[in-house]
Amino acid sequence: MKNKVMVLLAVLLFAASCSGSPGDTSKGPDGQELANTQDGLAGDWIWEAKIDGFYYSLSFEESGEVVYKVGWVDSELAGVYEGVYEATGGILTLDTEGIDPFSQEPLNPLVVSFAYVVDNSNLILSKNGSDDLFNSADSMVFLKNDFGWMGAYVEYLENILASHDDVETTTCSLANIDADNTPELIINYGISASGGEVCTYFAGEMSSISVSENNISYIPNSGLLLDIGGRMDVYYDAVYSLSQGLFTIVGVGNYGADNNSDVQYSETGDPIYSYFWNGDEVGADEYSQLLAEVFDKDSSILIYSYLQGMSLEETIELLSN
Repeated sequence: MKNKVMVLLAVLLFAASCSGSPGDTSKGPDGQELANTQDGLAGDWIWEAKIDGFYYSLSFEESGEVVYKVGWVDSELAGVYEGVYEATGGILTLDTEGIDPFSQEPLNPLVVSFAYVVDNSNLILSKNGSDDLFNSADSMVFLKNDFGWMGAYVEYLENILASHDDVETTTCSLANIDADNTPELIINYGISASGGEVCTYFAGEMSSISVSENNISYIPNSGLLLDIGGRMDVYYDAVYSLSQGLFTIVGVGNYGADNNSDVQYSETGDPIYSYFWNGDEVGADEYSQLLAEVFDKDSSILIYSYLQGMSLEETIELLSN
């Protein structure tokens, strides 16, 4: 995983080498230098795709200082850069020097510029001119965070670490299920009997629901979550909607053998199941249709296959940095 981080960092540094020299300033239409306006930049920002694997964060001070971190969410940070920034005429320039947290060796200076827009709780960074930034992406969206969710999640995980029986098998992931700029914490205890949890943080409060241990899907930023569970010919699909810290059931399906100790089979060798949606008996095809109407699997991400998960200790360390 460290190799993946360093490859990513190398891409960023290559892009930075093409973006200009320290001290570049923006000019107005008649060539005059523009003042550092810093429009709405002060504060902490986190790239929305942190929850999909990569980690970038930016912390701007009103004094003009900046801290930029890059890494991979299931590893330690790959680089920490500190320096100054300038925001003039819609162009953001970072002039920083970095250190490798693994070796404590200095990294190449990172000097890079972006076109930027602050829109409500979003900081949108885009390519500046012909610079080939973000690999092939045209823009990146950073989310404004007060990081209160980090402290709440760390406290919750520390309690699990101190008291839970399944610490060694437990893994965690972060996923942006709804669109409130705060990622959800998914806990997989790794044992069927213990299942898992989906935790959310809103308005200073953390809440959670219990889910299956290894089959959770979500549609990014939609608030929709699908929990698939069951065993031994008794199964379920539960669709939840997450909004403002509350999980609401959208639909629940159940299917399986009428008697799972004496499963009957068709002439083709398939088990004969009964299907129910929100308590009403339906056919197999109608069941699939009703599920598809409330949750589009083609647009979803299966959390435990897409994000392999961090240990409790790794997650606590990440959220504490």
